Order: sequence, then C-alpha cells, then structure tokens
Amino acid sequence: MIPRSIPPYMTVERYRFREDVLHAAARRTRRRLGLTLVSAAALVVAAWALALRGRGAGAGTLAFSLVLLGALAALSMRRRMGRLHARWASFEVRLEDDAVVREVAGVPPVRIARADVAGVEERPEGLVVRGRSGAALLVPRDVDGFARAREALARWAPGAAPGP
Repeated sequence: MIPRSIPPYMTVERYRFREDVLHAAARRTRRRLGLTLVSAAALVVAAWALALRGRGAGAGTLAFSLVLLGALAALSMRRRMGRLHARWASFEVRLEDDAVVREVAGVPPVRIARADVAGVEERPEGLVVRGRSGAALLVPRDVDGFARAREALARWAPGAAPGP
C-alpha cells in the first residue's frame, strides 16, 4: 500500500481495527484450523483402520500420515496467520473531506467520492456506504471511533442536512 499525499488543508479521519479485534480474529482462525486438523486426523485414522490395516499397513504408516498432516497444518497455520495479520493490521478506512476510502493490503482500494454517495446504510456489521457507480464499502463496528464515523457519514447520505 503506497500512502498518497494528502494536502495539508484537508482533514482526514482514520479508522482502524482495535487490537482486541485483531486478537479475536487470530483466535477464530486458529480454532477453525484446529477443528479442521482434528477432522482430517480422524479421517486418516478411519481410513487406516478400515482400509489399510487389513492390508498390512502397520502403526508406522498411521504415525507417518499423522506427522505429515501435522507438519502441513503447521505450515498452513503459519502462512494463514501471516496473511491474516498483514490484512487486518493494514485495514484502514479514511474519511477525507471529499471521499471515503478503504484500503487493505492485497485488495484493491475502494474510493467513493462524497458527491457520488448514493446511500449510507447501517447494518449489524457496520455502515455500508454505496456509490452511484455501484461501489460499496463497509465501515465495521469494530474500528476505533465507529461512533464518530457514523455521525460524520450520516451527513453524507442523500437528503441529509449539510454539515461542516
């Protein structure tokens, strides 16, 4: 992500995920991968018990399979956690004087000019800002300063009273 220069006269509010949100996402990812690992290990044990053991495959075959599965899971966990951290830590919504912008590492930025806002809708997961072009971005409830963002973006909705 290349930071673009912002003129000094322009005000910019930045909204990023809170630290507790990042930790919760990491916990969920580890838990999901752990459940997947346990399920895969159960399938390997079942395949060994039902098909391979009767054909002479010993406990060494099962142990090798489980160790290989564990090694692949460890590599996958490391890769997934790295990507998760990079994306979630880079997530930023900027509220500029003339546009709202969402940037996330590895994802094309979304920019909706204030003049092009077709609607601002509140949903359980946060605020959805929709542009006339069809572009949309979400300002999640889990960002620092969500109440300020909601207040500011309410003035951007078509038909809203103009504000500062």
